Amino acid sequence: MKRILMIGILSAWLNCTLWGQTDEQEPVHYRIKLYTMNGNFIDGMLLNVADSSVSIYPGTHLQWKKRQPFSTAVFEYQHIREVRLKRKTGDTGPVGTVVPISEGIKIGIVTTASYKKKYLINGSKDCFDQFISDIR
Repeated sequence: MKRILMIGILSAWLNCTLWGQTDEQEPVHYRIKLYTMNGNFIDGMLLNVADSSVSIYPGTHLQWKKRQPFSTAVFEYQHIREVRLKRKTGDTGPVGTVVPISEGIKIGIVTTASYKKKYLINGSKDCFDQFISDIR
């Protein structure tokens, strides 16, 4: 009888954890600066890329994590002139890691250079498709 009760409790717990809804947000991996065809730009976090558009949260990563209410901006590829991306990197190491200043500068230069990308779209579907394939 105890075995049946334990199996029932375990299965109920697994059902709740596996199928339960979570309130977690999708992780954001890129900061974006998007320039439109008419010369305006928006700076924020890249939320989603569809076949013909991008969705941008017009705030900082910290504001996004705190769920500050900004309206998501959606841009069709026809209206995009240029996109600049910067990959949002995670923690660089465990807490308390000591790195000499010269090594820190070298690491910063290498990671910054490798995580910034610039895409010229100019309203072209082919250029936008290349942009999509690069970030997926």
